[in-house]
Amino acid sequence: MKDVVSTGVIENYLLTQLRQHQPAAVHLVALLDRPDLRTVALETDYHMFKVGEGSFVGYGLEQGGRFGNLPYIGRLS
Repeated sequence: MKDVVSTGVIENYLLTQLRQHQPAAVHLVALLDRPDLRTVALETDYHMFKVGEGSFVGYGLEQGGRFGNLPYIGRLS
C-alpha cells in the first residue's frame, strides 16, 4: 500500500525485487495515483483516486508539516 504513486521509480524497483522471490501475488495499491508524472511504465493495480496537478493534503498527507490531520483529502492550488 502506497499513499501517492507519482513517478513510479521506487515502486517499480520494489516490485522487481519482490517478484524475484516468486510470490503467489503482488499488487500495487495507492490512495492517490498520479499517472501524468510517471517516468517508468507502471500501472497501479488498485487506487482510490486518479489525480492530476496540485499538492494534496489530509489523511496523513502533509504540506510543510501542516494539514495532515484533516479527515479528508484536499488539493492546494
